[in-house]
Amino acid sequence: MSWWAILPALAFVVFEFVLGWRRAYGYSPHSHRWDDALTYLIVEFFGAMAISLPLAWIAHRVVKRSSAIGTIVFTVVLAMASFVLCLLPERAPHVKYREFPMAGFKVAPLVGWEVFYPYSANESAMWGRIDPRTNKAGALVSIALEKPGPTAADAARKLAENWKGRLVDTQLLVDGEPAYEVRGDPKAGGMHPVEAVAVTHDGVTYLIVGSEMPGTSCHDQMVALTKTWKWIPAEPVQAHLEFGEPGAVLEDHLMINGPRVMHIREKTDITPHQLQLELFNPIRADIDLVAIVQYVELLPGDSIEGMKERLGKGMSTKLKLTAPFKWRDLTGAGTHYVTDVVYALLDGNVTGIAWALVRLDGSGIAVINFSVNTPRAEDRRTYADLAERMVKTVSSAKGTSEK
Repeated sequence: MSWWAILPALAFVVFEFVLGWRRAYGYSPHSHRWDDALTYLIVEFFGAMAISLPLAWIAHRVVKRSSAIGTIVFTVVLAMASFVLCLLPERAPHVKYREFPMAGFKVAPLVGWEVFYPYSANESAMWGRIDPRTNKAGALVSIALEKPGPTAADAARKLAENWKGRLVDTQLLVDGEPAYEVRGDPKAGGMHPVEAVAVTHDGVTYLIVGSEMPGTSCHDQMVALTKTWKWIPAEPVQAHLEFGEPGAVLEDHLMINGPRVMHIREKTDITPHQLQLELFNPIRADIDLVAIVQYVELLPGDSIEGMKERLGKGMSTKLKLTAPFKWRDLTGAGTHYVTDVVYALLDGNVTGIAWALVRLDGSGIAVINFSVNTPRAEDRRTYADLAERMVKTVSSAKGTSEK
């Protein structure tokens, strides 16, 4: 071929990158991956070369070894390839979603970011990027649910006020729902929230919050979440109460098991230490069940019977109940005791209270306080049964527990 065959080849390369990038990005196997799109374009280029070069060589041999004819055929084939590629439809990037069925949405996970355990029970998801300089989180993005009541606009204005930030004038849509953006100013010395998106769906406000350390950024990840966000039917939390694996807690004094979806937090800044398990209901955007677990040791001369009497009478007096809590031997072995759930008015809300005591090795006792906060009678019965199931799993850490 003639030397000027390089011109249509270069024109094809320019065509691919200028007009074919969005198409290649859409056909890439992962979401938001420029390297996948680049690979796709390179494959298209070599595919076109693999077709046009042999045809040009055949034309060159057939027409008396004419370089001009070979070059013309090469150019025509590349032009036809460009035309055919133009006809290929664009499509949205292929997204591998992660579903949050109880919270009613799905999103594409943040590529290159690690999944973090949420800080609080109302957070459905959290991702973080590790800063290699410190080996700690340099940026975080979380998704939290707020109680029904305030609109997305109200929540955004409140965030802007708390952060001393500002509302973005341009309104955003998150899968068809109007959303509001908040921007804060980066601050020196530590992790600070700098971006947020508030959106309301089915009466619940969702807050997507991005936090940064100085010198890091979470903006692209915030954009990625809002673009890939899809609403799905929310599933009741009561359908997700399957237990996980029992774990040793409270300085390995005891074992306990509960639903995988419960948020677990150990408080070591108080004495005795507490393990707090919370069951968050995304449909209500509120906590349905709380279990607070403590490990104590009986004093000389004390007994579990004495603890039952003091705890039952003391809490009855505090809650102004007409009768003390009634204890039951849950397993018949004289080791696991529970009370029935008693409802009382606490802080203006009707709350169910139950207690459990479990005898452990030596003089150790597990003390568990359950609070049931759901208004539905059917759910209250479900959580009363769940509390007893959890108590049955409690044992000394070196022993075995019932699943």
